[in-house]
Amino acid sequence: MNQQLTERQKEIYDFFVDETMRTGIQPSYRQAMKHFGFTSLNAIPQFVNAIEKKGWWTYEKLGHSRALKIPEVIEAIRPALEKRGSND
Repeated sequence: MNQQLTERQKEIYDFFVDETMRTGIQPSYRQAMKHFGFTSLNAIPQFVNAIEKKGWWTYEKLGHSRALKIPEVIEAIRPALEKRGSND
């Protein structure tokens, strides 16, 4: 079971989920930093790591970049992915 998020962690989690669902692309740390008004580049990675440690998502290294695997987003898009796969 996932550990409870703090209010700020939940806001950041929701931002990443909402933006990913809305645009199909995960927001960058800079976008998140600007959205929340942070001035330190370290703030978002610290929140991302804390949310990961609580089990809400996983952070995967893909080549030179990294990607969040957010179960909520994966479940939401699964039907479209399955439909696309059946059309191949």
